[in-house]
Amino acid sequence: MDKALDLRERGAHIEHIVYDNPRGLGRYTVPGLVSWADLEKRGAQRLANEPGLREQLLALATPHGPAVFIHSSGTTGKPKGLVLSHSNILSGVRNAHRAGAFDFGDSILAYLPMAWVGDFSMTMGAGVALRFTINIPEGAETVLHNLREIAPSFYPPHRAAGTTC
Repeated sequence: MDKALDLRERGAHIEHIVYDNPRGLGRYTVPGLVSWADLEKRGAQRLANEPGLREQLLALATPHGPAVFIHSSGTTGKPKGLVLSHSNILSGVRNAHRAGAFDFGDSILAYLPMAWVGDFSMTMGAGVALRFTINIPEGAETVLHNLREIAPSFYPPHRAAGTTC
């Protein structure tokens, strides 16, 4: 929240900031703060009031259109903002699936930072395309316990910064 507000103060056009947990937000009185729950309610109401809106929105997604804006890790230089297309993510998923890295219905533990391109592609891209069960640990301190508890069928490898395949 503070980072987004700082960017806004520096001139970035950020109209809305969506949060999922109101804890600690009582002191914020700035415009444009929206809870995830409120956003869901507004969306459901709009879909109910505007016949055909769902189909219009779905038609906006094209294979070469943007799927996600994410940042590189910066292991080969300064971190950079990247826009990945749907086809970019899904072609990586297809190639990894064909190579036997994972399969339909796998269960994974998303323990790497979602901001890392590889984890986002593997967790979200493969998770949606191959109908994974995506388990998210409560925090860094629970990862080992969660691994034993969940016993995932796919475990994304972790590489130290600066290492390559």
